[in-house]
Amino acid sequence: MWVREEIGLNPPVHKKLPQKINPTDGYYTDLGDPGAPHERHYIIPVLAKWHTSSAQTGLWQVRIRAKTPSGDNILGGVLVCEADGSMRSIIKVRLDNEAPTVSIALTCYQRGSDPTVYPIGTGTPEKCGRFLKGNFLHGAFSVNNEHFRKLILTVSPSGPAHGATVNPPVRSFDIVPTSGESGTWSLDTSGMDPCGYIVRLWAHDRTIVDSG
Repeated sequence: MWVREEIGLNPPVHKKLPQKINPTDGYYTDLGDPGAPHERHYIIPVLAKWHTSSAQTGLWQVRIRAKTPSGDNILGGVLVCEADGSMRSIIKVRLDNEAPTVSIALTCYQRGSDPTVYPIGTGTPEKCGRFLKGNFLHGAFSVNNEHFRKLILTVSPSGPAHGATVNPPVRSFDIVPTSGESGTWSLDTSGMDPCGYIVRLWAHDRTIVDSG
């Protein structure tokens, strides 16, 4: 833990001090200000870090327990971001360490204004993934997550696509349910240059990542 330390009138010094847990009682000694004339402050005001994993997904209670040097137990206060600005010694935290599950597929196409729908994999050369300029491509997508936020469908490279966009380009919570959705997409190739393209599906959830 990095601290800023001052002793008397000496210039302040930045130093890294080890912070170890006492195996006997599970507590560790606070490295903060030990009292005059010795002053010590955390450079980054972080008391502790909790490294979570996907196996810890769910609702948790976080509690601060502390004791004085004489051994008296005290309850630490945790600021809760509520309207009353009150303090709690226990807060609830919900972890969602599961990334969105996504899938996308190209299912069929239409030839220009022809209303006939051709399933992918029939005919030549379409079965090789090649289409004529002016074809309408159709596909399906799905995004699943406990706290869905947004999905984005893009076509790249964008230069030779000349502004062509996938329909729909974006779907967001709370129009989309919190669990995500399955749907269909389409792409009009009439304004695109002959080229190799990718239709990509991006998905984001409503979580705080790495404390930010």
